[in-house]
Amino acid sequence: KENSNSYYHGDANRYYTRLRFSYRTNLSIGVTAEKDPGEEFFKGQQKNGFDFYSAHAFYKGGKYLKSVALGDYQVQIGQGLNFWSGYSFGKSADVTNVKKSANPLKAYTSVDEVRFLRGAAFDLGYKNFSLTTFGSYKGVDGAILADSLIEEQEFVSSINLNGLHRTNSEIGKKHTLNEIIFGSNLRYKLRNFHVGIAAVYLGYDKAFAKDTTPYNQFDFRGKSNIGLSADYNWVFRNFNFFGEVAQSSYSGGFANVHGVLFSLDRRVSMSLVYRNYAKDYQTFYNAGFAEGSRTQNEKGLYSGVKVNWSRAVTTNAYIDVFKFPWMKFQVDGPSLGHEYMIQQSYRPSRDFEIYVRFREQSKQKNSRYSDGTITELEDILQRNYRINLSYKVSESIKLKSRLEYVTINRNSQEDQDGIILTQDVIFKPKSFPLSLSMRYALFDTDSYDTRIYTYENNALYVFSVPAYYYRGSRAYAMVRYTFLRRFDVWFRYGVSIFANRQNIGSGAEEIKGNTKTDLTLQLRIKL
Repeated sequence: KENSNSYYHGDANRYYTRLRFSYRTNLSIGVTAEKDPGEEFFKGQQKNGFDFYSAHAFYKGGKYLKSVALGDYQVQIGQGLNFWSGYSFGKSADVTNVKKSANPLKAYTSVDEVRFLRGAAFDLGYKNFSLTTFGSYKGVDGAILADSLIEEQEFVSSINLNGLHRTNSEIGKKHTLNEIIFGSNLRYKLRNFHVGIAAVYLGYDKAFAKDTTPYNQFDFRGKSNIGLSADYNWVFRNFNFFGEVAQSSYSGGFANVHGVLFSLDRRVSMSLVYRNYAKDYQTFYNAGFAEGSRTQNEKGLYSGVKVNWSRAVTTNAYIDVFKFPWMKFQVDGPSLGHEYMIQQSYRPSRDFEIYVRFREQSKQKNSRYSDGTITELEDILQRNYRINLSYKVSESIKLKSRLEYVTINRNSQEDQDGIILTQDVIFKPKSFPLSLSMRYALFDTDSYDTRIYTYENNALYVFSVPAYYYRGSRAYAMVRYTFLRRFDVWFRYGVSIFANRQNIGSGAEEIKGNTKTDLTLQLRIKL
């Protein structure tokens, strides 16, 4: 443990606690703390208990002083190109859900240890104008490199974004880099029109100096960057136009996204989104509409349509065509791709719904065949087929069934596929303090590449969308019990059994055997 990065210093448990006081919707004061699996707890490097602590005081509701945040908070601007703390969902089956609705300032109550601000912020209003100003200073995890030619000169080669401090290496990176963020967002709003401008400074006390490779040569290096942006939203009759234009000072790169939502008929809604993110555009906090994970090096055009044929029958469909003008990791050249989805839903009553969905995605990556000189790009074609059924047997019992099948085709490997069948039973009586959620799933995939993600019910504030892969079965049961009107208890037990594995995981997370279990226990007290 003392000299290796192959061992975790802590146990496999995750601890989470949260205390929050709120008065109506105007005032919120709270503290959140978390220890991740593998991290120490009240010993070693974590003598103060939890690995992560977060606290906030937030006021909302004044006419001129709209909101004030002290401690940890989040800021969201425009369509997420310049600055967006927290997470944002991308493409989904609801094709009209492509426009982001920014919340200028809100309290932070989550346990992501990176994507939040720590300091103070306020949101002012006067007539049709609003101004959000914020400042943040916090430590982040960086891999420090020393310059052998200049004494006491240090550089950062990367930032650790997962917030985990389990091994010697991860513990050594904790809060080695100080991050400074400040900025302002000025907005003007009429009944059907909104426009805003923003400037955000992001700086570090040590310079970035990671190795330069052909694909990352335009990435950020140095100590600071300023992001400038302008966004708009205009509703005109049946049309809703929205967009944002941003520029980073580090390289002068531009990013812009423009979209429109409109109704051709009371039964037909459409969406159209165009984005163009330069290969040298740089921001660390962003959530622009994109195929890739970063708002950078991407051009694309998205079009979606939603048709309500009747009260019971709905069709959602979209097509997204995109390209990456520059290289990417494991993509040694400009590449392109597409994605399209169609979903047909039938809901004749509130008690019954069935939908079928088909999604195809094509991307390019390096071929696994190479002579060591030039690596050609090849298309990777993935197709997903799903049928989902929900049936409310009574006021208290609901059944959900799903069958999903996925295939992956590429020239440099054999075709792969995967399948999963899940059955859920949900018992929620109105006049009884006990509720129950259960699932049984069977899955069989050729590899991790054909994994299938499926949402699982979990305790309050726990978002669970695990990947099912290899061959086996999984079951879980969760009970929620409410008593004395102020107390809620969640108890969840899950078990996964793999039919073709002798060991599960690797390294410090390896399990000897083919069975993996997970247990969740949570108590909430409302005073």
